[in-house]
Amino acid sequence: MKTPPKSDRIDVPPAGACLPAFSAGRRAVFWRYLAIILIAKVLLEVFFFVGVARQYGEEDIFVSLALPRNEPGRSYWHSIAQFRTVSDWAEWKGNPTDMYPFRIAALYPNLLFMQAFGASESSLTLWTALTGIGAVLLVGLIGRSLVDARTGLFSASVLALIPGHILYTARVDTDMPQLFFMCLGIFFLVPALQAVTSREQRAFAAASGLSFGFLYLAKLLLAFLALTWAILIPFLLAALGDKETLLAPRGRLRQAMLISTVLLGGFALVFVAENCDYYFLSGHWFLHWRIMKCNAVNVESWRGAKFVTLGFIKLWLPPSGWDDLLAHTRMFCDSLFPVGWQSSIYSMPIHGWSGAVFLPALLVLPFLRISHRKLSLLIITGFVFYYLYQEFFWLYPTSEGGMLNLTFVHKVHRFVFPCYIGISLCVGLALGSLSRFGQRHPQRWPRRIFLLAPVCLVLAFGAANCPGTIYFHTFLRDSLADFRQVCSDLKTIAPNGAEVYVAAGSEPYYRLFQYPRHYDWKYFVDRPEDAVCDGWGVVGGFLGHGLSPELYIEQYPEWLRPYYRGEAGPPPGWRLIQTKPSLTDPNTAAVRILKLPESGHKTDP
Repeated sequence: MKTPPKSDRIDVPPAGACLPAFSAGRRAVFWRYLAIILIAKVLLEVFFFVGVARQYGEEDIFVSLALPRNEPGRSYWHSIAQFRTVSDWAEWKGNPTDMYPFRIAALYPNLLFMQAFGASESSLTLWTALTGIGAVLLVGLIGRSLVDARTGLFSASVLALIPGHILYTARVDTDMPQLFFMCLGIFFLVPALQAVTSREQRAFAAASGLSFGFLYLAKLLLAFLALTWAILIPFLLAALGDKETLLAPRGRLRQAMLISTVLLGGFALVFVAENCDYYFLSGHWFLHWRIMKCNAVNVESWRGAKFVTLGFIKLWLPPSGWDDLLAHTRMFCDSLFPVGWQSSIYSMPIHGWSGAVFLPALLVLPFLRISHRKLSLLIITGFVFYYLYQEFFWLYPTSEGGMLNLTFVHKVHRFVFPCYIGISLCVGLALGSLSRFGQRHPQRWPRRIFLLAPVCLVLAFGAANCPGTIYFHTFLRDSLADFRQVCSDLKTIAPNGAEVYVAAGSEPYYRLFQYPRHYDWKYFVDRPEDAVCDGWGVVGGFLGHGLSPELYIEQYPEWLRPYYRGEAGPPPGWRLIQTKPSLTDPNTAAVRILKLPESGHKTDP
């Protein structure tokens, strides 16, 4: 009889012996309850569906690139090929908007869905919704593979009830896709570390590496941070002497090297394929990396911040000093404990009461008696460090008019979405332990209390998040009302199409909501005499619901701002055709449709 290779010889318990035993009946119960959670997640997404809601600038670009009928120079592939004109990257000063076409794992599936099902908000956001549901499924499976079914179910429930996770499933952006691919990478990494043969370790590590590669196609910075963290985990487990992982016959250090090398190889496969593709399109190797690097340099120049040196650590300090640092820290806490969240957009309850459940669970986590405790701690601690890095070491906010600017709001509300995985797993581990303690309790009534307590805590978490979720939904829903109203009015006033001037940043949304009838949307020109004859204009209304008009007025040229404020009549040559109150907020400037007749100004030069 032939002896199996040494690397695959089974000198340890068979695969799965180190894992919790799941009988067929228990598996059926797990999948039944997980299916209920997923159905509830779908219902929440449908009930709170908003559509393509503008809050931050990059979604403008995603919508434009994803529209099937692109104007010349607006297509996805053209946005890559344009870099052929760059000859010297040392001199090139990029714009942050240049990076968004490279997030193809978030963008290109949306384009495919729109081509398959037609142009609509539903088809445009379908990929995002699917990845949001997939993340809940994967978190449940990760929790089960780490400890048991209870942990998986509680983890999935917590993720499904976070307001940001519910509402952002209707965003054409990287939030849900990056969350999904991060979950997928962890989903394969855990069995790679638990495998009892080298073959299984290689297979799962390769799948994990490919998942991190797809994460890279959604967001570069997160992918490289997550990849570094994933490569370190096997070595940390080997150094800690963890007896529940790295169980194959080879030495623990050799297993760590094998898993990390194969994982890196899976990532490199996607990385090389992307670079070859972009080289043929643009003539530049490492094009994605060049774009991100140059934009990061520009971001640093925008900061204008100083450093506070704490030993080997450098902490961003804004030019205005410690007051902004304290405001930053306070709002960092507000993002997880939304007390007084109705006071301003800056404390919007996107994360719900995540901090109220996460911090207690994190404090007790090191003391819980659970399987794979060291691996669980390493995974969750990675998300804690990522949160702190994004909040205090990446893009520091500055003040505008005594208030932190939208860069900070963007960062607090969006850059920490991957931490939802750590929050959900941490809370799931704690609640699962509480439930198991109740099951083992010898007395009847205490046992029932401990079994029901975790379920009640999850339901209480959902109930506490409900007002914030409704507020957040109203905020986003109202933000689209004026767009739709203007498109409807224009179809009545100018049914044959026309050239229409709108505020900067709004053009992609007008293009989407008037589809398929095509208007030539343009941004208002810097000089009124350069306006096209026989054109139209839309002034006022929402393009920043929750922000003061003075913050938004920057989207209009100087010559139009007095009219936007209501301090003057229509600009010379323009005639007011229709005015309606904004559908979003009585304090928002009224929506006005203007007409520039042929006799008004000269034609476009």
